[in-house]
Amino acid sequence: MIPIGTDCPVRRRPWMNYLLILINVACFFLPGLLVDPNQAPAGGAHLNAPSVIDHFMLYGRAPIWWQFITYQFLHANLSHLFGNMVFLYAFGNNLNDRLGHWAYLLFYLGGGIVAGLVQVSFSDAPTLGASGSVSAITGLYMVLLPLTDIKLLVWFFMYVDVWLVPSMYLVLFSLAKDVLFSVTGIGGPVAYMAHIGGVLIGIAVGLLILWLRLIPRDLYDLMALMDRWQRRRQHRAIVAQGYNPFEGRTRLHLDTRQQAPQGVDFTTGTDDATSALRATIETAVRGHQPADAARCYLELRQLDPKAVLPAEVQLDVANQLMHQGNHTEAAQAYADFLAAYPRSAETANVHLIKGLLHVRYLNQPAPASTHLAAAVMALPEGPTRELARRELAKVSPPLPGTIAT
Repeated sequence: MIPIGTDCPVRRRPWMNYLLILINVACFFLPGLLVDPNQAPAGGAHLNAPSVIDHFMLYGRAPIWWQFITYQFLHANLSHLFGNMVFLYAFGNNLNDRLGHWAYLLFYLGGGIVAGLVQVSFSDAPTLGASGSVSAITGLYMVLLPLTDIKLLVWFFMYVDVWLVPSMYLVLFSLAKDVLFSVTGIGGPVAYMAHIGGVLIGIAVGLLILWLRLIPRDLYDLMALMDRWQRRRQHRAIVAQGYNPFEGRTRLHLDTRQQAPQGVDFTTGTDDATSALRATIETAVRGHQPADAARCYLELRQLDPKAVLPAEVQLDVANQLMHQGNHTEAAQAYADFLAAYPRSAETANVHLIKGLLHVRYLNQPAPASTHLAAAVMALPEGPTRELARRELAKVSPPLPGTIAT
């Protein structure tokens, strides 16, 4: 199985990742061109000249500090180089895009240093290869982009296909394989402890980056997935105690409240109660129960007026409120969506819907004009934009002599 890419597009060229791949390739071929070919092993199985690279490998018995960096750019043979570079290309491009060039370079080198430290702590054998650095890259990738599909080229005799595997499962499978091989010793002379140390430091650094918010958070990063799992667990625990979120918190009987999990008080609007309502709303939307989702959303707003749901859920709830005739609440839900997700692909349509709400149902021409103008600016040419332009003309007629564009 060879990773050949991902389904996550990059916004800018990952030049630093390309440069790292180029340096690794150059460090493999150049030493053999600069020394006497007679010094190379018979058969050319090892294209690097030993007299050149031996000085830069990482030796466990007496490591020199700079060897923790140089060993990362040396490889034993072509298959070793190819395997590491393929993984670096598949996983590194997206991380280079997310972190920026210099932060990505520092993480690559730092991950390789930590992987080398772990390796020399368990083995005295000389070590070389970018596997530790690449393992750190995969660990960080799993934290920042756990649900991104990795494209794997798979072949088995006559069977050839491309599989899409979420990065989280692929990295965890690879980590489990390395642990098994390191314990049993069936994998041959491979620095499995460097692999394990690299993945673990990548995961740890990734969680720290998300916790400190050093890069923008994502709805599908590992901490977000863990948070939603925790909310679902709380929801199941609360419902198991007899609380029916679809009937509202005021109908919770005294005996049920006394049996609720420790620290949960539905009468005071605690974080546990809002978390349970959030999970219930998402479950109702996925279960095609929009009326129940809208009712729970109104209750959530009472507990937490600043509550905002995930983008698609927030939009579904706002549409349902408008469909039910709760125009004021729908307008507020759309406003919360625009404030929380200003770069969403649905922003232009939401501006149009909100403008129509204000002009047709709420009789508020000022906000209607603002949102309709935003819709006209953002929508592509077509019937929808023409509708926004006509409605805008009703609330904000052009001045005499003005040429409409």
